[in-house]
Amino acid sequence: EIRNSLPPCSRAQKVGDAELAAISQLTHLHSLTLAQLPGVVTGSGLVDIGLKCQQLQMLSLANLGMTGKVVYMSALCEMLKHCKQLKDLRLEQPHFTANAQFFQNLSECFSLQRLCIISRS
Repeated sequence: EIRNSLPPCSRAQKVGDAELAAISQLTHLHSLTLAQLPGVVTGSGLVDIGLKCQQLQMLSLANLGMTGKVVYMSALCEMLKHCKQLKDLRLEQPHFTANAQFFQNLSECFSLQRLCIISRS
């Protein structure tokens, strides 16, 4: 588990939406973990990753954006529509609410075998 018991390192604080979008250039990516990235504002780079990293099988997101807010929900929902090979999705985010749109888009992940959501208010 990735807890925010320690503050993010100085490099992590500089990672934002543009840096997430740059990850999409790794088109053969199979596994991706993003954690403790307070600089994420909208998560728009997640959509690029979903579109271009078609072989992504494992995605773990923990504590992205400002503490206490789920700033990337819209982008995550859009991303999931394109993740046909995703087998394992793990989300750890305070105040994460899995709504109907989330589950509808998650149903596009035909290969999904494991879903883990950890949320505390």
